[in-house]
Amino acid sequence: MKKKSLLALIFLAALLILAVPVFAQGEARTGIVSGRIVNLSPDGTVPEELDLMLHAWDENINEKFMLNGTSKADGTFEFDEVTLDPTLLYAVMLTYDEAVYASEPAQVTEGQTALTLEIPIYDSTADTSAVRIDRQHILFDAAPNSLRVAEIYIVSNTGTRTVVGRATEEDGLISALQFPLPEGATDISFNERNGADRFLLTPGGFVDTAPLLPGEGTGQIVVSYALPYEDGLPFSWISQWPTDNLTFMVATGIGLSLEGEHLSPAGARDLGEGRQVDVFEYGSLGPGERAAVSLSGDLELPLAAPAGSMAPEAETRSDALPTKTLALVGVALGLVLMIVGVWWYRRSDSEEAQEPQDLPEADYDQLVTRIALLDEAHDRGEINGSDYVRKRAQMVGQATVLIARESEEDVASPSPSY
Repeated sequence: MKKKSLLALIFLAALLILAVPVFAQGEARTGIVSGRIVNLSPDGTVPEELDLMLHAWDENINEKFMLNGTSKADGTFEFDEVTLDPTLLYAVMLTYDEAVYASEPAQVTEGQTALTLEIPIYDSTADTSAVRIDRQHILFDAAPNSLRVAEIYIVSNTGTRTVVGRATEEDGLISALQFPLPEGATDISFNERNGADRFLLTPGGFVDTAPLLPGEGTGQIVVSYALPYEDGLPFSWISQWPTDNLTFMVATGIGLSLEGEHLSPAGARDLGEGRQVDVFEYGSLGPGERAAVSLSGDLELPLAAPAGSMAPEAETRSDALPTKTLALVGVALGLVLMIVGVWWYRRSDSEEAQEPQDLPEADYDQLVTRIALLDEAHDRGEINGSDYVRKRAQMVGQATVLIARESEEDVASPSPSY
């Protein structure tokens, strides 16, 4: 599988909240869930007596029960007299060095009375030298009396340690992952699907307090904000880490054009809900490099603002940087969604894929953007629950089909590695 296919799979897993796996049917029995904790960092050790949580979810990812336990001195663990139901999905989670880790979710077959799970963990570091941005999308849209901008990051950790913030008395930093925002940005909001208070504003930018686990596409960030616009606007974005691919998008029908060196027009794409964007590929950047572009034209609101468009009613976050807080419950929820998504994909890979019929054709990047903006619209109450569930499930299904197709092509026609 190519790097792009693997990245797509992991990012889709993180977005995969509403996919419903096909569960086996059978009779529940009582049995044992056991396993071990493995530290995958070089020379990493497993601490004694870590607190564990055994979770069981149904086919709709509703938690059916949760059991508490403790690991032994050698990193092994065991839960006795557990209800083992073929219709449920099981995983064990723990918190180690301010990060949440989990086993790969698993099911039992009918009559099975034992289940073995492994929990990978990593040591932590404040060093961000292994961080890279796989893809960065910047989307410009219209809002009353302002320009609305959305930035979508897909971030990887190529190292063997989880990146976690380290607070100091001198600077009060709570995270090593710091991102800039343009001067004059207002109405700043985040897609906080991984927990409240994950993102915090700083002078000139924001920080992401969520630990960044090793792997491709393990971090996803969606931030949107408003900028004043009058007869044109210069815009620049500075890469904090190596950036493999930077893409600018301008919503059609808002009267704006985009110019700049290194821009390569890539045509128009459909974001759904009757909205299209003109896409401009910029390419790669090194750490500290700046991408500068210029917007021109008379900014106009589209004739009809669809439910999925970016409205200006974004919640403004406090500029105050509070004491270090890590929303572990929120991070745990995000991890649950990721591991369930990976599990669902692996099952569906061996089943016949059914492509949605009422969505326009799209490539993977289009679907990533659509899902992110749909989440943002739902968080602001611009789309009702039933429509949100239906549209999101269809987009995730379509993205899964695209990934499966690309994986098959990779196997059939291997590409050289660079």
